[in-house]
Amino acid sequence: MNQNIIILTGEIQSGKTTLLQTFCKKYSNTAGILTPVINGKRVFYTISSKEVFQMEATAAEVQLCVGKYIFSAAAFEKAANQLLSASEEGDLDYLIVDEIGPLEIKLHQGFYNVLQKIMQQDSFKTLILVVRPSLIKECHQLPGLQEALVLTKEEYTNYFQL
Repeated sequence: MNQNIIILTGEIQSGKTTLLQTFCKKYSNTAGILTPVINGKRVFYTISSKEVFQMEATAAEVQLCVGKYIFSAAAFEKAANQLLSASEEGDLDYLIVDEIGPLEIKLHQGFYNVLQKIMQQDSFKTLILVVRPSLIKECHQLPGLQEALVLTKEEYTNYFQL
């Protein structure tokens, strides 16, 4: 593993995804998944293809549940496959995963397995993860994340001169 890992941290709905959207405009050799809210619903947004698809589950599909949130297992699988595919395309500067939350850190679901695979690759220089402040300590205990650089939104903005 030759890449750097940066954790962008901030409270829920504090503008982390919006900051990453600004980042993607400045740094074009970037791929990954963002999770903006569109029309009041959290969605997956694929950076490279600009594809948008629902994150929340319907009653008729397999669900991933954490707290009050009910996510689509199929949507997470699609997003995970897109992350893996983007990470294998080669020579990316940045790969973004928005976000690593309780689903991954506490339940080892969601992006947990794909994150482990991605961190074994050398096809990108920097992995950027979004993690809430309350989960940073537990996140640092996951394999490969012990040495990750943790930046607040303000520190991230200064670090990348946004």
